Amino acid sequence: MKGKMKIIVAPDSFKESMGAKEVALIIEKGVKRVFPEAEIIKVPMADGGEGTVESLVEVRRGKIIRKKVTSPLGKKIYAYFGILEDEITAVVEMAQASGLSLVPPRERNPLSTTSYGTGELIKEALDRGCRKIIVGIGGSATVDGGAGMAQALGAKLLDKRGNEVSFGGGSLEKIVDINMEKFDARIADIEVIVASDVDNPLCGPEGAARVYGPQKGATPEMVDILNRNLAHFARMIKKFLGKEVADTPGAGAAGGLGAGLIAFLGAKLEPGIDLMIDASNLEEKLKGADLVISGEGRIDQQTAYGKTPMGVAERAKKENIPVILIGGASILNIFIPNNSIISAVGNPSIAMLLSVLGAIYFLGIRTGRSIKEVMKTLSESIAAIAGVLLIIAGAGAFKQIMIATEISGQIGQLLGSLGLSPLLLAWLIAALIRVCVGSATVAGLTAASIIMPVVGSSDVSPELLVLATGAGSITLSHINDGGFWLFKEYFNVSIKETLMSWTLMETSVSIVGLLVVLLLSLIV
Repeated sequence: MKGKMKIIVAPDSFKESMGAKEVALIIEKGVKRVFPEAEIIKVPMADGGEGTVESLVEVRRGKIIRKKVTSPLGKKIYAYFGILEDEITAVVEMAQASGLSLVPPRERNPLSTTSYGTGELIKEALDRGCRKIIVGIGGSATVDGGAGMAQALGAKLLDKRGNEVSFGGGSLEKIVDINMEKFDARIADIEVIVASDVDNPLCGPEGAARVYGPQKGATPEMVDILNRNLAHFARMIKKFLGKEVADTPGAGAAGGLGAGLIAFLGAKLEPGIDLMIDASNLEEKLKGADLVISGEGRIDQQTAYGKTPMGVAERAKKENIPVILIGGASILNIFIPNNSIISAVGNPSIAMLLSVLGAIYFLGIRTGRSIKEVMKTLSESIAAIAGVLLIIAGAGAFKQIMIATEISGQIGQLLGSLGLSPLLLAWLIAALIRVCVGSATVAGLTAASIIMPVVGSSDVSPELLVLATGAGSITLSHINDGGFWLFKEYFNVSIKETLMSWTLMETSVSIVGLLVVLLLSLIV
């Protein structure tokens, strides 16, 4: 092979582990160790589901926009979408606002969950001047046919008394009129593309309710209700909007959100991986490449049906380029069922337990140490980490209490009225809590819960926000900080000397950190 190697790294995310961008960076590091002179072109991918926003924003040099929206349960949460470099194309991932991961297992009830938040993200994109919207649908918590999304954009779904029906698939049967008088007029002038590899219809045996309802918490009785309600909603759409969606392929995607997007926004459905490949200009980047590396969290039977690795491999095949696939779980899954012993052993918690038991045997008993000695070592290890675990757990609980009681939101609104930079506010809040409580962990986590309502839909960089909060959380360490006393006792100095050295050093690092963050904010 002549000249410098050209290698394309185009992975999908490894779900619950790493995003596609992180995977690509790690693969690049590994390749550089073997071929330091190689030209590595990273193209983080997605197939319309998890990671679609991050991948498209990365390859198209876009930006992330945060927005306070309505969760599937009707609560206020923060979600985000992307705007690409052309400033007129938005990428909305419905799972960000209406995803199953946002609903605790015990609260999953598709009769009441709503896609309203997805509509709010679309509206925010319109408010920012976007004229093309790519919607990635997957991992939804809803089976409302996109009714909530339509309501967020101004559609009035009315019952026989002229009142708007409540959220959720359980209320669709009450609709007798669809009033579009206040529906967002800008929709008529934009292009909406849905990234989906699902061809299920809205209703029937293969419809949204029967195929996807159970995974969203629907009982058999709920499935029957939802299927009837979706069929009724389809009839109302045909009556008032003149569009047939009941049997349209893909209309059942994301609990029927596909139908709502087709009916109310005139959306077109495209295979997610094809859309991603086109948007990332992958085929152009493949020209002249010597090797392609792709992968995702699991390589199994489903990989051949529209998943990222197969899509990338098919494009590479046209150019006769060899492909390496990397998967967190692979060929064994084709032959071994999910409920097998091997699958259970692969569970992270079980794997960690087995690792500990293995360490006890190989590093303890097998080296000639007695059980008593091994237990003593374990006790000392647990004692060393227990304090840290308790601090982290306490900080997390305190943060969650502030969020659940909406105290953080109230404080955030008061601070937001000061008109200060979110970065400076994050630093000030963390610094104040640090001085009062003494724990950097508590200060950082609590400040994060308070500052998010202030940030809202601003364009402030989340990375800089993390740095500002971290800088504030280490300021002015004094007598209520365990680290202060450790430093004092270890170096056998007085309290005054510790204040003049340790405290001054921590505060200096904190202030310099803030200044660096503010300077970076001018260019990032």
